[in-house]
Amino acid sequence: MPFVWKFLKTFPLAPKLTKFPAIILLLKNKSIDDSPDQNSISIVILRLLLLFVIILALSNPYYLRNQIIDNSQNNLIIIDNSWASSTSWERKINDVSRMIQSEKILSNTYTIFSSTELSKNKIIHVKRKSAVEALEFLNTLTPQPWISNYDLLQKKLGGEINKFNKVYWLTEKNMTPGKEGFFDFLKQSNLFINLGDLSEIPPIIEFDSNNKNTYKFSIYSYSNSINNGIIDCFDINQRLIFRKEFEKESETYSEGYMNKVEILLPKDISNKVAFFQFNQINSPSTKTFLTKTAEKKVIGITSSDINSELQLDKANYYLRKGLEKNHEISVDSLENLLKKKIKLIIVDDSQNTYLKNQKQIYEWISNGGTLVKFGGENLIKDLKKKEEGFILEPLLLSSEVRSFEGALSISKLLEFSKFSKNSIFYNLNVPEDVEVRKYIPIKNIIESSSYKNVITLKNGEPILSMRKIKNGNFLFFHIPGNNDWSNLPLSIIFIDIFEKIIDESEGMNIRKNSKIFKPHKIISGLGDLVEPSAQNLNLDLRKRNKLYINYNNPPGIYKNNFDYYGHNIKDFIKTDLGLFKPVEKYLFKDFEKVKSVELKSYIYLVALLIFLFENIITYKNRGLISFSKKFND
Repeated sequence: MPFVWKFLKTFPLAPKLTKFPAIILLLKNKSIDDSPDQNSISIVILRLLLLFVIILALSNPYYLRNQIIDNSQNNLIIIDNSWASSTSWERKINDVSRMIQSEKILSNTYTIFSSTELSKNKIIHVKRKSAVEALEFLNTLTPQPWISNYDLLQKKLGGEINKFNKVYWLTEKNMTPGKEGFFDFLKQSNLFINLGDLSEIPPIIEFDSNNKNTYKFSIYSYSNSINNGIIDCFDINQRLIFRKEFEKESETYSEGYMNKVEILLPKDISNKVAFFQFNQINSPSTKTFLTKTAEKKVIGITSSDINSELQLDKANYYLRKGLEKNHEISVDSLENLLKKKIKLIIVDDSQNTYLKNQKQIYEWISNGGTLVKFGGENLIKDLKKKEEGFILEPLLLSSEVRSFEGALSISKLLEFSKFSKNSIFYNLNVPEDVEVRKYIPIKNIIESSSYKNVITLKNGEPILSMRKIKNGNFLFFHIPGNNDWSNLPLSIIFIDIFEKIIDESEGMNIRKNSKIFKPHKIISGLGDLVEPSAQNLNLDLRKRNKLYINYNNPPGIYKNNFDYYGHNIKDFIKTDLGLFKPVEKYLFKDFEKVKSVELKSYIYLVALLIFLFENIITYKNRGLISFSKKFND
């Protein structure tokens, strides 16, 4: 066998030519007629019709169900993207996208504007974009955690508003500054307004106070959905550490509702809380951030005898009771307090060592301290002897007390003036029952270059004057710190006033940069805590009156080496402006402006039927199929 195999491999078999039977069969059956077949005219028409139908289907035609279609050239779409749109944002974008999709058949172009200022004098927008480009732009838009800038938006649109065939404005029902004027501006155009439901406007939670781990909140809502709910407590790392349910009947407020809620936290939890969230709603307004200091501020209260109890008729008694909850109180003689590194010193009218320490006081204030001095009968005696001291001398105090006891006809002059926007007490409201019966007037109501009138009566006379002395402040109350001349020291606003004074005072042991806070966690327009961007700047609390919620300082948590600062949106929005109520004729809800049916699938079906019909005729012509039948009778 190996030999045979070797032989066959070396000498292969000779090839033999054999004709394939199928070829022989074709050669034997040659056609007599060599001319090509000619298709019938019907087949040619069907094939051309099939080609035309396929091309028509590829052009994606529509059937318009509207009787009248307005072929607009350029439409304007304005989308409010403020904090109030956070919970309705997805619905709003879907509605606009649906409208643009429905108008794809029309050769429309779209100019789209948002409503918030993204950077200085800049509002995100695009002009004259196709439907596809407009849809792409919509997917890039997001809400921002501050209010709309309608004044800037109106300036950007300017005289072009009349060039648009239609103007669509998607906004919320809450009234905000500038909204009414912007509406008047848009009314000159072909305006269509889409208002969301009241339930879509997110509630607003505001932290009021904390007393012995009892936290008080005010919750505002345009819909009556705050009779019960949940308040979640989070630490600085956004971890949920406590949850508290509440149930309490809300009360009407402006054109909405308000609820006052209290929750008691365990002490170990209270020390860890960084912010609160209402009802698990993700929105800039449903989260409120705490301002937390590393340690209590030390307040000095003067007393001639530190071993004795503070007396009821002295200012130090009322202030100690009101301030000791949030601050460390040091009661000592004025001489000893000036040697301590503390934040603020309060000097009662009864302290007879004030005049003896004028130089030391001036030096202490110059180095950054804040001293508060009360007037009274003892100061009047010094004024009559012209021994008020060189610090008070520039104020030009009168040595005669101005008394209105029994003078009912001019009692209105004793009401307090409202605090100006530039005042550190701007957010405080003086109760109506607070009255002043006596006070130490000044000889010239006009403010001097040395002193500034911080709190005044409606007759222009000051009750609290302030003098800036280098790095510190000297404040003088024209009344004593007890109930003898006024019931102000017994009012709750008295403590609020001192809390503001304490916040503004630098103090001897506070570093110069302790009022500057860097952004730590920023809340987005959708309510998520995110890392700050390069555009977010530091907060300088020394310029508290100039703080805003905007692109540079969005709401969130700011911190320095010592403290955390909660920058909350509630501090910068008004909840009592009511509702936006445009005339009914401007409102619309139907976003599918063009009713159409896509015909592509139907045309492909027609093409398939034509193809089948053409094949049937072809097979019949070739005799491959027959439709005739023979019937035997």
